[in-house]
Amino acid sequence: SYRLFSAPTCKIEGLAYIIGLVAVEWFQRTKQHGLEIDRMNLVFRWGTYLLISLMILGYFKHKITFIYFQF
Repeated sequence: SYRLFSAPTCKIEGLAYIIGLVAVEWFQRTKQHGLEIDRMNLVFRWGTYLLISLMILGYFKHKITFIYFQF
């Protein structure tokens, strides 16, 4: 049956990403943006950028196609 209002479903993976982003923003709150880690070691900095990029690509790997592609 169709319901006008329903409780949202929350996946734990999405919640983990949100908590991670809030933590980064909190620790970097005095900086201009969250990824301003210019004083870190070059290998650590590029490793962080690579890890974030892989997490983004991995997140979109399991997504359902857009509804517009079904028409």
